[in-house]
Amino acid sequence: MTFVCLEYLSMERCDALSEEERSALEHDSVAYDQELAEQGVLADAVLLAPDKTTVPADANIRENLVGYLIIRVDSLKEAQKIAERIPIVSYGRVEVRPVISSLS
Repeated sequence: MTFVCLEYLSMERCDALSEEERSALEHDSVAYDQELAEQGVLADAVLLAPDKTTVPADANIRENLVGYLIIRVDSLKEAQKIAERIPIVSYGRVEVRPVISSLS
């Protein structure tokens, strides 16, 4: 089964991260992505630029979608275990969703 792990970080927490914390988070995230790739479960990993455009423009945004992983595992339970170890969990949250349809 294919799952997407959506990584969210609050605007306040994002702004409060020190340069050292950002660097460590990026390093830990890349290392975990490599671990998942070596296990053969990672299909894609994406880091998104900060949100600059929101539709509608007056939406009250409290969290930013900062990245996502696409993983292929046997069950939702296994996907949740992987999501629990995503480094962003220390600062924000990860939402795990099954993929219903994909072009690939």
